[in-house]
Amino acid sequence: MAHGLCVQSAHQGMFHPLRASRLAISAGLVAGFLTGVGPASASAGQAASRCQGASCELSVEDAFAAVTQISRQKQEFVAGVRQLIVALAGTFGDEGPRIKDTLQAMGTALATWDRTIQQFEAAVRAGNRPAEVHLALGVVYLDRYRLDAAQREFGEAARLNARRADAHTYQALVQTLLNKPAAAAAAFARAAAIDPGKPGLLYSQARQLSLAGQQAEAAKTLQAFMAAQQARLANPAATDDGRPPFERVALLRQTSGVAPIFPPALYAEAFARLARGAYPEALDLLKQAFERDPLSRVAGANDRLTDGGAALRAGNVPLAIQHLKAAIAAEPARAEAHRLLGVAFREADQYDESVAELTAAKGMTPRTVGALLPFMSALPQGTPVNVNTAPPEVLAAIVDDLTPERAEALLADRARKPFTTVAEFRARLPSGAKLASDAGLAVASSYFLITIDARQGTTHSRARALLHRSRGSRPSIVWQVIE
Repeated sequence: MAHGLCVQSAHQGMFHPLRASRLAISAGLVAGFLTGVGPASASAGQAASRCQGASCELSVEDAFAAVTQISRQKQEFVAGVRQLIVALAGTFGDEGPRIKDTLQAMGTALATWDRTIQQFEAAVRAGNRPAEVHLALGVVYLDRYRLDAAQREFGEAARLNARRADAHTYQALVQTLLNKPAAAAAAFARAAAIDPGKPGLLYSQARQLSLAGQQAEAAKTLQAFMAAQQARLANPAATDDGRPPFERVALLRQTSGVAPIFPPALYAEAFARLARGAYPEALDLLKQAFERDPLSRVAGANDRLTDGGAALRAGNVPLAIQHLKAAIAAEPARAEAHRLLGVAFREADQYDESVAELTAAKGMTPRTVGALLPFMSALPQGTPVNVNTAPPEVLAAIVDDLTPERAEALLADRARKPFTTVAEFRARLPSGAKLASDAGLAVASSYFLITIDARQGTTHSRARALLHRSRGSRPSIVWQVIE
């Protein structure tokens, strides 16, 4: 079972996937901060207050203990996200109540997380704050994706103590999230100048310089990184402080070496908001999507679909197939029954039957799938349709009332003069054709599929690669394969 954790069932020795998430809790930001900056007692959350009352200023130890407590509240929210990812796979068809409870728990955890941050803010509001407290508050803001507030605190920490490399490193992380690679590179350079013992800062600087289009400076900095790293490895006296060489800011991190996990399409926008740190908006979208999810519907008594899901959860795949076939016979258009039967067939290694049932669940015939495949692409992220390269079939799906004659006129007009903006595309549509929305459209592409065929005598080789090109940077290889 390549796509999930496999647990042996006590029923008939079958195996079934738990759909466990490959996403681990990302505690590296706070953990690294406490290890590199905070006192040992703070990392254990055991610091004692030096005084009590409104007149007291928060001690550095108390501030770092508060960061630890806030991080624990964040992990409650993250745990909910991980549970949600597992349940949304809908492996057994009975995950609806679990999804509903998880969404409620995530809302409670998020409210508690924000309330704990507010309490910390109130505690540090009065009095003069040393650089360490500004850093602590900045890390809390950064972990919550409150980027402007985080940048303000890190900037103040750097002002109070210009020799703190971590203040500049955190500033660089904020600029990275704001997609400002030049500013991020400058901040990494300041940190590297203060702390030359961390070659990873030079590597991060080189990467941001490359993203900013400063290729010559990036190459020069990368050479400096290689020299610094080689010197460090050759120095037997060099010590490792136990911190990771690269800081990352993410709610979740994907474990390396496994296939990425994609959320169901119904929940894609909600997960995109999660990735951007817009947690309240993401939670609202998750709840709205769940209301439209077939998993939210409670099956009635004596429903063979429910029996099939229960058998599948118990690992009794033959019985599950029997129940699910009966459910389809009673209601042939029931998509959820086809989907679960597709899962059951997959567990029975009947892959052709599995594909057929999963296709039927989408209401698509093999002929429909074959017709759509030439116009479909699987990309690492959501991308707009390039109206300058889209074929007429795709344009007809985008533009209302685009008849074959109007499509032919539009393509001829595009060939004479490509569109420079989406607004221009709209303005130049043939009379009678209408564009309902500009969303999801563009006049340029950032992903390119390259195919190379090589022949020598009777030998034929083909190489394919997907390239990604960001504005102002060189193309990077997303994947490549030789056939």
